[in-house]
Amino acid sequence: MNKKLKTILFLLMGNLLFSVSTKAQQQSITLKQAMDMALQHSPSLQISKLKTDVSQSHINQLYNALIPTVSVLGNYTRISDNITPFSLPFNGQLFVLNPQVLNQFYNKASIQEAIFTGFKTYNYASMFKSELAASKADASKDAADLRLMVANNYFNLYKAIESQKLMDENLKILDARIADVKNFETVGMALDNDVLKAELLKSNLEISKSEVENTISIINYNLDILLGLPENTTLKLTDEDVNAMPEVQADGAFQTTNRSEWLAAKWRSDAMSSSVKIAKSAYYPIITAGFNYYYTDPNQRVFPVQDKFYSVWDAGITLNWNITQLFTAKASIRESKSVLKMSQLAMEQINDGLKSEVFSMQKNYLLQKKKLKLTEQASTQAKENERIMKNRFDNQTALFSDLIDADAQSIQSQINQVQAKCDALVAYYKYMRSIEK
Repeated sequence: MNKKLKTILFLLMGNLLFSVSTKAQQQSITLKQAMDMALQHSPSLQISKLKTDVSQSHINQLYNALIPTVSVLGNYTRISDNITPFSLPFNGQLFVLNPQVLNQFYNKASIQEAIFTGFKTYNYASMFKSELAASKADASKDAADLRLMVANNYFNLYKAIESQKLMDENLKILDARIADVKNFETVGMALDNDVLKAELLKSNLEISKSEVENTISIINYNLDILLGLPENTTLKLTDEDVNAMPEVQADGAFQTTNRSEWLAAKWRSDAMSSSVKIAKSAYYPIITAGFNYYYTDPNQRVFPVQDKFYSVWDAGITLNWNITQLFTAKASIRESKSVLKMSQLAMEQINDGLKSEVFSMQKNYLLQKKKLKLTEQASTQAKENERIMKNRFDNQTALFSDLIDADAQSIQSQINQVQAKCDALVAYYKYMRSIEK
């Protein structure tokens, strides 16, 4: 019995722990918190940061190339002793022309530095700096796009949750309406069609509620992934982000040259301009200077050869001019100029597109605000109409079908008001994204 009891207790504890671990978590979150979490978690922003680091590394590597090349070489060689030295008589003695030094040492230290590279180093530095600036602009663009994505999901989730609440409230009202009409039907004051009409309105509302609940699950799940939260986290949104409705100037001007997209294109165009200059560097010679220090045994500059260490040095300047490139470099220069022209045209195209986007986003936000005011008026009118119809129905001066129609209009107007409010906020953040704020 004890063993069976222990097994049962173990299974119960396991089920309890499993249910606790899989229970959905709840987390209250503001829009700003959601944006900050998304920025910290986003793999795309981390990739953008790494691209910036790579561009910075290119600059560092170029600066490293400007440092003189210092190298040290040490070599020891043991040669065979099977060669007979060649001797000549001189002044009554034998003079050995090639004495055999069996242990040979060759040590060398050298310094090499490019003095002139046809301005290639300077232009490479300009190109890499432009690419670094473009990478930073791309990172800013990605961050702005991510903030807009979070805002869009945040307000769409709020819209769905509020719509669900309104549907729940109105389902209760419809249940009361159905109960009333059934009572009236029993006493002959209502028709079967009135009951069916009320039940049909309730069924349609329940279908809409199911669709909204599915939408809530999808958006909540996507936001959990976007924010780096556990996938079973239920987000509780705050009302403070929805109550404010910012104002914008209808004729507000914006310089599209402040947009990240345009800045990235501009910096890439500057990089291509430097690329043209790099291609033109083929027209110039390359001048390098060097110094070498030798410490060898034997030393080839000493005659006759001696088994002894000597230190010697040399220094010089080298000019290397590839004359053939004066003719062959033209093709690569033309290609670089064509790519530069395309980048400049792309800048103009981006600028035109951004102007159109800013204008349309601004007008859309103003339109959504106007629609919000109209839906607020329509909601107030629908509620008043519903109240009047309820009084008239209670006083038997209106049909039940009229009351149900008023209920349907009131439900729809309330949902429209919530949706218009959230749509206006999404339009506002789209406008803010278009002006990079």
